[in-house]
Amino acid sequence: MATNNRTMKKILLLLCLVCGLQIGKCQTSGDNEIIVDSTNFRQVIETLLDDGYVIDKYDSTLGYISTQIKTIPKHNASVKIRVHIKNGNAYITGVYRVGIAQYSLVPGFFDRAGSYPVVYYRSALSTSRACWNEIKNLALHINSKIEFTKLQ
Repeated sequence: MATNNRTMKKILLLLCLVCGLQIGKCQTSGDNEIIVDSTNFRQVIETLLDDGYVIDKYDSTLGYISTQIKTIPKHNASVKIRVHIKNGNAYITGVYRVGIAQYSLVPGFFDRAGSYPVVYYRSALSTSRACWNEIKNLALHINSKIEFTKLQ
């Protein structure tokens, strides 16, 4: 019986290591773009609307979509998403700003200093990480096949 427990512990440890390595390859600190495979302009627009975003600007010819801000109250932040659709893939990035006071509704709010690119950080307490998770959840609603990368 003790041998079976040791064997099971070794197998479980090996599985955890393998799964951890796979997850580590997916997201790394500094990633700032999510690529969604096999999608189209209409699907992205519909998913954004279903997830509570308001479309600010779009150009179906160029495959560009920009949302208005969406607040993330738990983290006292607001996020704006940008999507570029090219060759059947959606390239999603975002910017965020800390503080969701009435100033976040001022036109040009995200165009001024104080807006930061949404970047994946390992710290779960990071505001950027909370915004990253918001974008990641949106990407997964579009299609479960996603990749993470660093924009240059």
